[in-house]
Amino acid sequence: MNEKSQSCDPCVSRREFLTLSGSAVVGVALVGCATTAVYHLPADQGKALVSLKDYPELANVGGMIQLRISSFPDPVILIRKDDQKYLALSAVCTHLRCFVRPSKQFLLCPCHGSTFDLEGNAVRGPAEKPLKRYTVAVSDGTVEIYLG
Repeated sequence: MNEKSQSCDPCVSRREFLTLSGSAVVGVALVGCATTAVYHLPADQGKALVSLKDYPELANVGGMIQLRISSFPDPVILIRKDDQKYLALSAVCTHLRCFVRPSKQFLLCPCHGSTFDLEGNAVRGPAEKPLKRYTVAVSDGTVEIYLG
């Protein structure tokens, strides 16, 4: 061994470094993906009912949840806009149908980097069309999402 390798007791081999680095990257990626829980919800006669008391994420303006609704192929993102206004958007990117992921200020497509604002408008391509909006009605602590 040469003098450099002998004085390097705490050194890490290349294989160990790559293994540790890869684990760190995967860990950071998983933390970034875990920002919004996905809730499963039944549908009845073309609509889904969201009881607001069951979703603390919607307690404050700007809160959002992602829903998988039975008998409905696409996930839906529900966003609280103000005290009585909610917005339901398709979570399917209009570019190549990947599922967008919510963040605090926008919706991101992990496949090709398209970005949508919290109104569903495409603000960065390659997607050019906005996300599909669903009609919602709010009454007595329940949001009805019409899936038609």
